[in-house]
Amino acid sequence: MFKKLFFIILLFNLNNLFSVNFGQFFILTLPNTDSHEKLGIWLEETQPAGIMLLTQHVQNRDKTKKLINFLQDKAQELKIPKLIVATDWEGGIVSRPGEQGGFFSVPAPKNLGEQERTYSFLTGKLIGQQMRDVGINMNFAPSLDLFDPDNYVLGSRTFSSDPKKVFECALSFAAGLESEGIIPVYKHFPGLGLGGLDTHLNQVEVKTSKENFKKHVSPFVEVLKNENNPCIMATHAKFINIFENLPTTLSPEAVKYIKNKNKNSLLITDDFFMKGVQIKDDIAQLVLDSLNAGFDLIIYSAQKAGQEIELINNLNKKLILNNKLNNIINFKNNNLKNFNKNFILPEKELSQYLASKTVKEFYENLDINNSLLITVDITKIRPYQDWFIKKNKSYFAKKLKKSGAKNIKELIFDAKDKECVNKVLDFINKNKSNYKNIILSTFFYGQGVWDKTQEDILKNLQEIFSENLINNNLILISLAHPYEQNIFNNLKNNNIKIFNLGSFSKPLLNEVVNRLTDNKLPEQDLIFKNLKDKLENKKFGLLCHNASYLNINNKKLFLPDLLYKFTQEQKDNTKLVALFSPEHGLMGNLDAFAFVKSQDNSKWGCPIYSLHGEHKSPTKEMLEGLDVFVIDLHEVGLRVYTYLSTLKLCLDSCAQNNIPVIVINYPNPIYFWPPQGPELQKGFESLVGKIYTKFIHGQNIGEIALSSRASLPAEATRAKAGTRDLDIINIYKKTDYLNYFKANNYLPASPNLATLEAVYCYPITVFIEGTNYSEGRGTGYPFQQIGAPWVDGKKLAKVLNSKKLPGIYFEPVEFVPVSINGRASVPKHKGKICQGVFLHLYDLNKVKPADTGKIILETLFNLYPEKSQLIKFGGKNFLDKLVGNDSWSNFLVKP
Repeated sequence: MFKKLFFIILLFNLNNLFSVNFGQFFILTLPNTDSHEKLGIWLEETQPAGIMLLTQHVQNRDKTKKLINFLQDKAQELKIPKLIVATDWEGGIVSRPGEQGGFFSVPAPKNLGEQERTYSFLTGKLIGQQMRDVGINMNFAPSLDLFDPDNYVLGSRTFSSDPKKVFECALSFAAGLESEGIIPVYKHFPGLGLGGLDTHLNQVEVKTSKENFKKHVSPFVEVLKNENNPCIMATHAKFINIFENLPTTLSPEAVKYIKNKNKNSLLITDDFFMKGVQIKDDIAQLVLDSLNAGFDLIIYSAQKAGQEIELINNLNKKLILNNKLNNIINFKNNNLKNFNKNFILPEKELSQYLASKTVKEFYENLDINNSLLITVDITKIRPYQDWFIKKNKSYFAKKLKKSGAKNIKELIFDAKDKECVNKVLDFINKNKSNYKNIILSTFFYGQGVWDKTQEDILKNLQEIFSENLINNNLILISLAHPYEQNIFNNLKNNNIKIFNLGSFSKPLLNEVVNRLTDNKLPEQDLIFKNLKDKLENKKFGLLCHNASYLNINNKKLFLPDLLYKFTQEQKDNTKLVALFSPEHGLMGNLDAFAFVKSQDNSKWGCPIYSLHGEHKSPTKEMLEGLDVFVIDLHEVGLRVYTYLSTLKLCLDSCAQNNIPVIVINYPNPIYFWPPQGPELQKGFESLVGKIYTKFIHGQNIGEIALSSRASLPAEATRAKAGTRDLDIINIYKKTDYLNYFKANNYLPASPNLATLEAVYCYPITVFIEGTNYSEGRGTGYPFQQIGAPWVDGKKLAKVLNSKKLPGIYFEPVEFVPVSINGRASVPKHKGKICQGVFLHLYDLNKVKPADTGKIILETLFNLYPEKSQLIKFGGKNFLDKLVGNDSWSNFLVKP
């Protein structure tokens, strides 16, 4: 009886094994047809694990949604497990969906890699939201390859050449996808930065040292360590001396390498239609070899109708050695769940916001009028981008003219026309004497393929511009492909301005137009000129810090250096008598709250008096002998910033000692937020609150100085007499502020506010400093992430996002604060694992910082009432000093 039962079970398992449809091991490219009836028949014949959508399938958002709904319903009818629906949407040149069909584009990975992680996350989230909306559930992205200028296949598809940066950006990008229920696929293991050939067209062999291999594979190793069950896509390239002499997608050694680091990873091959894997003619046997090596899913794009059906039928006649379907079925069950999402990002606005943040080039005071515009006909390179050329004018020309550019003449050339170079040359020679600028927008590499024709065109154009541009500027609007950059970097002519877009899209083109037509800024040498005029034949003191630089002749120069040199060149009594330093010291390299010592002498031939040590304001002795006191402080728009308190104390001290003051004015980096938040009340003054304003004061430092000085009794007397002794050097208007920061003029005055992104979050999270929660000090993102060892990050993010606070999204994160010299010597919860949230601000104009900060505190104290505490300084709640009154602490801590 036992033996009979055994054989029945064995026969049942063998029947199941033989009855496995090999389609369940494939992600197949969907046939190019609009007929749902034909697609239904195809699905019944193939029964794949998933489908891959190409550009033609995602040209219209509504049609794509209907198509995927039909396919999933048909799969359910056929009793096929829910379909994986995948496509390639990396951003940049690999973006299947078309803008003209209701999708919104995102920047290229290369551009994201030059920015903060928040933009990688928001890019992934924007892609994910659109994918989720139409029913796509897997993205063949992000790429973990390292940037290689010699690898034309990668181009701008890689985040960086730095493995750490690649890992950080890719993980953030993937987190954005996952927040929308989209499965990221990390590719191309173990890294194509090592191989300069295209596996689509060639069998690629990579020979490299083990040390170099270790560098390139390191982002994958980090992902395998940090992700629970990651999807890894392998390349077809062979890695000689590392794995067997086989394409990676056929290599048991490659699978073993991955599984040793994460046994739960799901392994996907690159497309099997590629030449790189076809080391034998029998594709069916290659598929079996890959499955037996340990890969779970095979991507296959049939090049002729019916090829995939024939392949699966051939495989169904074979016996696979082990039943691998459990891996795929378990993966689907765990990851292809219905994802109900109530948090909706404004897609169009976010797409443009990301473009504005990732285009880094800004050329001040460039006159774009009188320009020749030479544009490649993108519709001949990328047929689906037919929005670009309309009525013999490009979208770019139309936008330039609409933005006010005058006298623009355009040539649209066909890159497939053998005579195109001669036509461009003829156009230039006929017109160059009448036009100041030549704007070239090539947008080559439009189909993801670099060919000899494109290279020849660019080399010829480079020669034309080298020889013919003497009195003209060349403005190159480029996809930042390394070949293109290398060619144009060899230009003999120096009058070249380059915009490296990394991808071709409306938001990016709009941003370039904005920067070409609205780029006016006063030269900063005007500040120095005005200052020198006011200091001639005077002995002066200077309060400044590490952000006190002026851009003169395209060089950033430290103000104490400039003024010291100026005094040395004068023959009169002009002299720099003393320097004064605020919190963090003159060079900005000391922790918050650190005691800053004075120095008796310095390389500038004068003492440096600390105003954040034994003294908080200048003493009479420090001011002795001064004819004028100069203040050059950059601040961030908040009352709690100690530099404003130092400003007031200096103004008071100088007024008492009858010393005139000159304040150099700069734009407020949070100029877009009007005055808001709690007011400073009497009795709550401190070094983080001496100016009687709202929490966000909405002014620039010059305006603060004027109102603060005017409140002094002595100044009121002077004002009546018309002898007010306060000069403001101000060359910027409010309309300049956006361009000021686009021109990369933000210089961090505080060690923990190193970026504008940190500055934007600071008004929200600075209140955390008054509690026992970490405000992110001791990590790479102070004030952008908050948390504590007792916090459940996912729960906190869910609660905060459910409140739908305007302009902000909270990502659950985990971090460990460590000691960082000069930034956070003893951070809260040093060395402990903290969970919490990362703040992503996606619409700055809608965010309400103080209100958001209060809600965060309220949420933390409600979720963790027994753990949450207020910190006291001098017997008083530090939160009260930050808020300016005790209304918040009374609200948080119930009696």
